[in-house]
Amino acid sequence: MAHFVKLNSQSIVEAVYVIANNEILDEDGNEDEATGVNFCKRHFGSGTYLQTSFNTFENKHYGEDGFEDEGTPFRKNYASVGFIWDAANNGFHEPQPYASWTLDTNSLAWEAPILFPKYDKDYWWDEDAYQEDNTTGWVEIEI
Repeated sequence: MAHFVKLNSQSIVEAVYVIANNEILDEDGNEDEATGVNFCKRHFGSGTYLQTSFNTFENKHYGEDGFEDEGTPFRKNYASVGFIWDAANNGFHEPQPYASWTLDTNSLAWEAPILFPKYDKDYWWDEDAYQEDNTTGWVEIEI
């Protein structure tokens, strides 16, 4: 299956379409994004369409088993509705989650301004705490 997105005028993903691979093959039998875009325009109406890869996350390719493999990542992240197309970095990313977080232009993943404390506990990000004291921000979840 191939995945295509439709962008609105602000380059935000407004729809994701799953298309049978045989619908995006060119006359030589090769997968071709332009053929897929034309298919989308015929079936879903005019607009801006781009291909996205279900197997790409933070500029890494993952196989069917869910583990990173030697495949080629495509457009940094699999796009979902609400994701933003970043033409300058040829990829998709989520909207900025917090004002203090920055976008890594290689992976197109948002990064907190301070490192995640420990992986043996659960935390959530408190933007207000960070704005008051930029040495804090991660707050342990009390279960």
